Amino acid sequence: MNKNRTITIQISDDTNDTVQRFRFREPTTPVVGAYFSGAGKNMPKASLQLCADTILPEDKDAWNAAVEEKPGYAAQAAGRILEDLGYGVEAKKVTME
Repeated sequence: MNKNRTITIQISDDTNDTVQRFRFREPTTPVVGAYFSGAGKNMPKASLQLCADTILPEDKDAWNAAVEEKPGYAAQAAGRILEDLGYGVEAKKVTME
């Protein structure tokens, strides 16, 4: 656990496209639990917290600047982190006969 995961967020402005890479640690079970507990009440806050808890220290300043300008990036990043852990996979009901 705690592998470095790299996600890429495409940041666009009016004049050109810029790609920045932000690296996150794999979240611990308590961090994921806190995200799901808070997401129903306040998704943006839960996403920001999950990212704050997992961003690598060397990427923290650039990440904070990016989400200050575009807060929605936190929800995108949180979604990608959780998808990497299998939370974005649709489960199908299996019945026993």
